[in-house]
Amino acid sequence: MNTQAIRRVLVTGANGNLGAKLVRALLAAGGLDAVLAVDLSPPLPEEAHPALVRIVADLAKRHDEHWIGAVRSADAVVHFAAQNPHVVASWQDAAVSFDMTANLIACSGHLRRFVLASSNHVMGGYKETEIAVSDGGLTTDLPPLVGTRFMLNGVAMASTAYATAKLMGERLLAANASRSGFSSVALRIGWCQPGENRPQTISASGTTAGGSGTQDAAALADLRWFRNMWLSNRDLCGYFRAAVMADASTWPSPAIVLNAVSANRGSPWEVASARGLIGFAPSDDIWAVLPRAG
Repeated sequence: MNTQAIRRVLVTGANGNLGAKLVRALLAAGGLDAVLAVDLSPPLPEEAHPALVRIVADLAKRHDEHWIGAVRSADAVVHFAAQNPHVVASWQDAAVSFDMTANLIACSGHLRRFVLASSNHVMGGYKETEIAVSDGGLTTDLPPLVGTRFMLNGVAMASTAYATAKLMGERLLAANASRSGFSSVALRIGWCQPGENRPQTISASGTTAGGSGTQDAAALADLRWFRNMWLSNRDLCGYFRAAVMADASTWPSPAIVLNAVSANRGSPWEVASARGLIGFAPSDDIWAVLPRAG
């Protein structure tokens, strides 16, 4: 694939935590004719950029020409938008989120590249296995174990609905892999918090409450799991920009899946294959900031 053909990139969920960070990074890097930023609501006032095009549209509305026209004018799509972009999403939320993904893919026949923001929660069931403490053992070749168990305000929860919508998006992209000239990357995003995304604010509950909570063995194991999937802001933008621009001609399939976490030493999440497939290697390491204990 000739990466020079990617001149117009559409980002959904462009006002959210991840989408806004990527939009800023794409604009700062330059080289694009347009960054089409799609979201359900208008953004806060900001400085204009000659390559930035803001589009207010509802991706859940299948025939909304506001977003359909924007997609048809793009070379690549990066899809972050969700009905509820949090792990507490209900099954109703998940169904709408999947509808958004399906609607986009149905209109993507001319696209060269589709990059899906998938999630570590597709593999969350491995949190309860020996792989959780392995070094790079959690590869995308393993079968999915959907949903991560976690505690929220003392209540046991699981991210099953949220993760299922992400997995179904991956499968839908795989089903479209035979389309001529079309390729896709599903990035299973680790833990990228809003704003500064400081490692110190990752907690054993899987929230941004800070600290490890109780210090029993189970809480410490949970804390290691969540910390090991930290994804820095810099690495987040690096993964996605590389996924948009990478040459797909040597990929094993036109539809690939990669883990997207930072280079956290001893983490079970395998990230080395990203270098060979999309030409990106993460550079940040949570354990360069935090002590290994906990």
